[in-house]
This record gives sequence, structure tokens and C-alpha cells, in this order.
Amino acid sequence: MKVAEGQILSAIQDFLDDFNEPLYPLDDDIGPIAKLIDPEDNSLVTEAVAVPHPDKVGHWTVDVGVPEMQLLDVKRLVLKWTFKADDDCTYTAKDVVEVMPARQHRISDLVMMFDESDPELAFDIVLPFAFDADEGDVLVFKQYKNNAPIGRYNALDASVIKLGLYSNRCEFRVPYRDTLDKLEPVSVICSFTDHRTRKTRDYTYMLWAVTPQILTASRLVEDHIDKARLENVIPELEYTQSDLVQYLFRGLALFNNIPPRITAFTGTNMQGTLLDNWVVCSCYYALAAQLQAEGAMAFDFSGQSVSLNMDRSPSIESALGRIEGLITDRIRQSKGLITKTGLVSGDGSAGGRFMDGSRAMGVLGVTQSPTTILGNNRNSALWFNARYGSR
Repeated sequence: MKVAEGQILSAIQDFLDDFNEPLYPLDDDIGPIAKLIDPEDNSLVTEAVAVPHPDKVGHWTVDVGVPEMQLLDVKRLVLKWTFKADDDCTYTAKDVVEVMPARQHRISDLVMMFDESDPELAFDIVLPFAFDADEGDVLVFKQYKNNAPIGRYNALDASVIKLGLYSNRCEFRVPYRDTLDKLEPVSVICSFTDHRTRKTRDYTYMLWAVTPQILTASRLVEDHIDKARLENVIPELEYTQSDLVQYLFRGLALFNNIPPRITAFTGTNMQGTLLDNWVVCSCYYALAAQLQAEGAMAFDFSGQSVSLNMDRSPSIESALGRIEGLITDRIRQSKGLITKTGLVSGDGSAGGRFMDGSRAMGVLGVTQSPTTILGNNRNSALWFNARYGSR
């Protein structure tokens, strides 16, 4: 049996005699006692009294609360049942329970802070398998920006730091040796070769190198779409840092493509008007993804006296409509005014300053053409030679 620390373990155990007849407690005493024991020192972790199963005669069920144990790796405990039956005998049973650390099990992409002054830039990655280099396991980290390789590291390299090796996962700190020209993902491919099967499996992640201003923008997006800070309701619907950065990336592409002119802002230092327009476009993709997820996980239950409906789609759809209106009306007009000032590219820091659109002016072209109202007469004193430009 498997359970995470801090959760409730539900277990079922049957107590039957040699003829498959149910055993009953001695003198209507309490039922079996289930104890969760640590086999390393035989210490008692917790215990609970079982109750008869409502549908199966001779079966007993118990709910045991597993406390917070501050675990870093999976820990094996023993669930021991003790039952004093009416035949004046004591029966015991044992089950092995694997207690997993209370950590986020959702697979998420990687986010790292980029600082040009730091010569030791690196990102942390958690892989869902056990790694043992002494047994012959091979692990290679390959980094790509678009189709160009920018880094290749082996798990045994001196620059790769092992943060932890556990029975069901491994954690590493991998170097990053590239620049940050614009907000775009870096592909990280982890190739793992198991020494037992000699088969190679590839695990693909997206790495987002961000600046402090990008984190500020992600916080603005989160404040707009998740002000309630809902947690532990549906884990798949919780926003991660990589989700917010991905919305910012797509929102930047949307803002650059809005008419009347396509721009090329990099998004590394968006400020002022550009920052506000960028956040609005990013909220469009965030709410669109949330609307689709809410529709997929909507739940409706009706009983005799209870009616439960969990669906936040109407409020999200209303907010999405307001965002679409802002993009169509305000941001499109703002984009036209911004491009008139000649601001069509850069990191976005110019948006925090005054942008004067009056400096844009027309251009007057002057040309000399071999044209005259006089006739082309060689005998005329005002004959114009169009070929040599002389009279």
C-alpha cells in the first residue's frame, strides 16, 4: 500500500477461520487494532480501531492518519493488525506501507533566474527515476535553443551537482552557458540509459530563463486570473511558475502580431504601457486555458437532499470576454500610437518613458527630370539635349 505523509490510509483486512467463517470479537469487545509501526526501531507511529465492513462479513476496515514525517525519500512502515477473537485466540496480520514524501508530484517545466554577472548559472531538475552511476546507469543532459545545441553535460561531469539520489527520483543542478536575447523556451532533453535493460529513455522539458521584470509580469498575471489563490482543490488546476511564463510567452507573440504593424519586442524588460498591454494579452491565453480545464473537470452531483455543482466556467468566460474587448479596442489603438513613434522593437524598457508621436513627419522628394515645354528642334537656341543634360 502507498500513501503520502499527512494523508489518511484506508485499509481492509479479513479475519476468517479455517472454514471461511467470520471471527467475532471476544465478549463483544472492540474490533481489531491497527498499528502503524516503524520497523527500524519498532516505534509506534499511530494506531486506530477497525470497524466491521458494511458490505463484507468478516472484513474490517480502518482509517489510519499518517503524520507529517518530514521525509526526503520513500519510507517503509508496517501496518500490524491485532484481533482477539471469541475463540480466545489472538490473530495478527501485517501489511507493508510505503509512505511517500509530501511533495509536488505534478510534472512541471523548469524556470531559472538569468543574471549575466553570475558565472555559475544553473537550473535544478528532478527526474522520476532512480539513478545509480556505480551500477552503470548513464544520464546525459542536452540543451537546445530552437534547433541549435547550446550545451551537453553528463551526470558524472564535475560541473553537474548531484542534489539527491533517492529510490524513486533523482535531483541534479545542471549548468546553463547561454545568453538571454528574448523570452523563449530552451529544450532540455535528459537521456537515461538503464544498466539492466540497456534501453535509453528521453525525458523532455522546457527551460525558461527569466529576468526579474518577467517575474513581475507573471505575478501581475496571477493576481488577475487567480486572486483567490485556490490551493489543493484540484491539483491539476493550480498555476505553476512555468505555466505563467508560458502564458507570458504566448501573450508577447500576440501583442507583437496585433495590427496595424507587426513588432519585435523581446519581453525581457517590458515597462509602462508596453508592460500593461503585454499582461492583458497574456491573461487572454491564461483564461482560455483555464476555461478549457474547468470545462473538462466540471462536476455535478444531485442526491435526495444534496445538490453539488462545481463549475467556474461562467465567471471565467465572462472575464475572457472582457479581455477580448480590451485587446480589440484599447490595445489595438495603443499599438498604432506606439508604432507611430518609431518604437517597433527592443526589450520594452522604452515603454516606461514618454513616447512623443509628433516627431513623425512626412518626407518630400525632389527630382530633376529632362522635361521641357519647348519643341525638340536642333536649330533652336533653347534646344534641350535630354541625353547629356546640356543646352
